[in-house]
Amino acid sequence: CQGSIVNYNTNGVPSSVILASSNNSTGRDHLSIRASLDDCATWKTDVYQITEGKSGYSDLVVFDDGSVGVLYYREQISFRRIPAATIAKYINE
Repeated sequence: CQGSIVNYNTNGVPSSVILASSNNSTGRDHLSIRASLDDCATWKTDVYQITEGKSGYSDLVVFDDGSVGVLYYREQISFRRIPAATIAKYINE
């Protein structure tokens, strides 16, 4: 399976690594992000789901304002920008 990984360092959020990949071990669907707060030794068990159904070939970018962009394929090339507050809430839960 394909995935994308970035370092995420912004005010109010512990330094972390964000991974975008399928949340299904047998198929390319339920594209989700998950975070690691310990340099990828462990990962949060809960995920932030980006899509339902088939999707894949993701790429991540962190914008200056702390929001995260996700470029992915789901019947066509799609893009979603996740606000910094949403990422911070997910990481800090």
